[in-house]
Amino acid sequence: MGLPHCPRCRKNLVQQSPRHGVLEAMLRVFSIYPFRCQLCTHRFLAFEWWWRRLSSYYGRREYVRIPVWFQLAFSGKQVSGEGTVVNLSRQGCTIETGTLIPSGEPLCLRIYEPDGPPLFEIEAAVVRFIREKSVGLEFVRVQEREMERLEGVIVTLCTGRHI
Repeated sequence: MGLPHCPRCRKNLVQQSPRHGVLEAMLRVFSIYPFRCQLCTHRFLAFEWWWRRLSSYYGRREYVRIPVWFQLAFSGKQVSGEGTVVNLSRQGCTIETGTLIPSGEPLCLRIYEPDGPPLFEIEAAVVRFIREKSVGLEFVRVQEREMERLEGVIVTLCTGRHI
């Protein structure tokens, strides 16, 4: 038996979530833990055997960061350039680029497979951290169709299957 399925979208792409509040801390006595769906973002409580929890909890992140190697073109008010997406989640990504990007700069992103067609576009992403050539971006505005494409990429990366 694997991780539980999301009660909203019925997918099993869920990750344990950090506990919030006293009630959730007390529920761990009964092996009930919080989970977050990686696709529809629904947060829910579910039973999981305590020994599975020790091996499956990745830390305090709500969304799994998936290592990837996608090409990227970006543009903003002050800057535009290209780079490589090195990890991806439903809410953001980390890119590597030689272009200097100001912190807080809103960017429009177009993400491609290496030497392939566009996978999806992000209407607005904001720079959250900069470390040498790595830039952390949070997706703040994504059109519905593009979010569906992003979710399809995540499902494919996590399961090896197209939805």
